[in-house]
Amino acid sequence: LNQFKAQNNNFINCQVIHTGVDTNYFRPSKTKHISSSLKLVCLSEFEERKGIQYLIKAFPYLLQHIDVNLTIIGSGKCKTLYESLINNLKLQDCIHVKGPVRNTKVSLHNADIYCLLSSGEGFPIGLLEAMSCGLPVITSNYPPFDEINEKVIQRVNRRDISDIVTAVKKLNDNKIYKTYS
Repeated sequence: LNQFKAQNNNFINCQVIHTGVDTNYFRPSKTKHISSSLKLVCLSEFEERKGIQYLIKAFPYLLQHIDVNLTIIGSGKCKTLYESLINNLKLQDCIHVKGPVRNTKVSLHNADIYCLLSSGEGFPIGLLEAMSCGLPVITSNYPPFDEINEKVIQRVNRRDISDIVTAVKKLNDNKIYKTYS
């Protein structure tokens, strides 16, 4: 705000409007529990920079260790890429691509972990909504995620499959899950 005001002496009637979510609406589900199959969700524009392709590529390795599935919700130019990758890796039974939704809370309440492996964001509302719903979060190690305390989120090198697998396996432990949740 001070940098903005310093640009022009006429910018005196300015305020910061902080990013936030309605925590009375986005709150943990009363019936939340980890099911036998760990459910990951990505709510995102389908763009290369969002890093969903890395999560898809990690799935064959994840499936060697745990029962897990992924729902990718959104739209965009990478939809065909994601679907091809899913088909080539024969992951149609555990990864599902769905169109955009108006109410993200329902999708968040149906998931166990929120994933956002973007190579950069301003500060995504979806991340705040997921955290407000009590979901543990896996993000990339790019800004702004590098500014968030690692006691709150799992950060990974999105290009390192083993990093992604390790983070998901870690959150599959009930005690660790509850700590991050």
